[in-house]
Amino acid sequence: MSPTKNNWLCYLATLGVGIGILIALVYCAGFDRFREIAARTSFSWMIVSVVFYAAAWFLRTWRLRLFANRGGTVVKTLDLFKLYIAGFALNSILPARLGDLVTAGFLKAKGMDWGRSAAIVVQSRILDAFGLVLLALPALVALLRERVPPWILMALFLGSAAVLVPVGLAALDTRNAGAALLERLGGRARGECLKRVLAAVRLAYDRYREILSDRRLLLTSTALSLLIVLCEGLTCGAIAVAVGVHTSLMAAFAAVSIATFGKAAPSTPGGVGIYEGVMAGVLVLFGADFDGALVVAILDHGTRKVFNLLWGLPVAIRMGLNLSQIREAAGQAGSRKDDVEQVVVECENCHEG
Repeated sequence: MSPTKNNWLCYLATLGVGIGILIALVYCAGFDRFREIAARTSFSWMIVSVVFYAAAWFLRTWRLRLFANRGGTVVKTLDLFKLYIAGFALNSILPARLGDLVTAGFLKAKGMDWGRSAAIVVQSRILDAFGLVLLALPALVALLRERVPPWILMALFLGSAAVLVPVGLAALDTRNAGAALLERLGGRARGECLKRVLAAVRLAYDRYREILSDRRLLLTSTALSLLIVLCEGLTCGAIAVAVGVHTSLMAAFAAVSIATFGKAAPSTPGGVGIYEGVMAGVLVLFGADFDGALVVAILDHGTRKVFNLLWGLPVAIRMGLNLSQIREAAGQAGSRKDDVEQVVVECENCHEG
């Protein structure tokens, strides 16, 4: 059996696990009770939640435009939105979260060098994590009156590490020792593929340090990131009102933050089952009933996924993305580890239809 087929069989197996977790959660809440709560969900408040999530995407695109313009690349705002949401959609259906790599490939196809496009994707993810950590802090302070569950502390620790480690290393490296080390490793590397990978990493590291050196860009992008996660928290809050679950905005913010960190680790595709279980658990900690909290969690995750897929997947296809080639490249990247660039090459060949 080919490596590509093995990878996709594993992907489908993990997707099945995620769906199984969802079914188990609904079983625990009670199928009849779940249907009863879902049936009384307010359609108008669900529309409000979609508006909040759409606002988050407006802010996310604005932030991406700031990063793109700093490098001197002029890309239309609508084009940036399309390539960005296409990457998010592909993250939901491709193994190993290759959607981020596809986003970098789209940016490169728009005229950026590979290092800058990779640095932008990495910094965007770091800023998202930073916003989520800040979003969860008020809830953590409230929970400190009692015993904070270890899994919440672990999620916040991992989220904080995702922010502090790369930013700290790059900020403290005043003499650019990291780039010099990568250059030395590249000179000693055996094999052309490894040399190319190290050269790409070195370029991305240089571009990332350039982003951090621009204080105005850093402050503006951080402010936008906080507004993005605020809108995502309000999305959950509006869904809670739609379902009739009485919880605070602080609890909704904490639920979004912890659930997002919970699904970040390699688990099921798109975090299916994991996100819903973690979010429901957090809402229960703040006093919500499990059955209602589970409906909120499923609707929250479903709203995000449906929004991203409905916008992003058709956009990816219209931009000329060949999904069969991406699947093949993904399988080769997973099996050989030195051919990740092939995924980017496929994205570079994409063009708007």
